[in-house]
Amino acid sequence: MNRAMPPRSATGLLALLLVLVSAARAAPSLITIENATLRRSNGFYVLDATLHFGITGEPIKALRSGVPLTLLVEVQIEELRKFLWDKRIGGIRQRYRIEHHALSGHYLVTNVATGEQDSFPSIEDAADSLAELREIPVIDERSLRPGYRYEAAVRARLDLAALPGPLRLVAYLSSEWRIGSPWHRWGLEP
Repeated sequence: MNRAMPPRSATGLLALLLVLVSAARAAPSLITIENATLRRSNGFYVLDATLHFGITGEPIKALRSGVPLTLLVEVQIEELRKFLWDKRIGGIRQRYRIEHHALSGHYLVTNVATGEQDSFPSIEDAADSLAELREIPVIDERSLRPGYRYEAAVRARLDLAALPGPLRLVAYLSSEWRIGSPWHRWGLEP
């Protein structure tokens, strides 16, 4: 016998589902952007940003077991327009890889774009090295025109696509691996 769900039960189930989804979205991001600015330097707008990390749990266990983690920092510049959609002018995606070396016990932080590496005795020291991002070139200053309004945005997150294949699926399914900041936005005038 096929019975339809009573309306109150369906409403209650929907309300419970909405609460669970809201709770999942309200979980702490574990990466925060405390401040970020773009300034002119040598013909470019460069990013200076201060981040705070609180990565724990499974990602740290994986790192200590030899799985490299990649931090992805994304910056976008958009022209704000009145009657059309905002226009993306430019931006960058900067990656930093963190690895743990079992023999030395040190953590290696690599700027993936430049290959520059630094070694640190603890995960805290490695995170501190990434907390202060300085002079990252974002866009040629000639790309922004005087008299126009622009918005800059930056976010940082763990790059799940950079994980080894077998771990990637687990990471996509687990909220413990979805570590990142929301977009930090501010106005920009050339």
